[in-house]
Amino acid sequence: MQTMAAKEAKIHFGELMDTVQREPVSIKKYGRDVAVVMSAEAYRQIKLERLRVRLSIGELQLDRGNADLDRDPGIGYPRQTCLAIGRYALLH
Repeated sequence: MQTMAAKEAKIHFGELMDTVQREPVSIKKYGRDVAVVMSAEAYRQIKLERLRVRLSIGELQLDRGNADLDRDPGIGYPRQTCLAIGRYALLH
């Protein structure tokens, strides 16, 4: 992963946008990492993978009969709704 100073990222924003299509870029400010910029496609892939993991965990819990079907404390929707949304996202 490339690294770029925040000031450099601001000045060379077009170049930054080109670079993130190939790989994520870490942005530093005062020597500390403050952000990571990545392509929209890479971000979608990360979100989809996270959803797949949550879906797998939920299905495993349902198969074992130990799922709390009332609410998912992380997002506040009924777990059955989350599983349905997850299945829809994976199919479309």
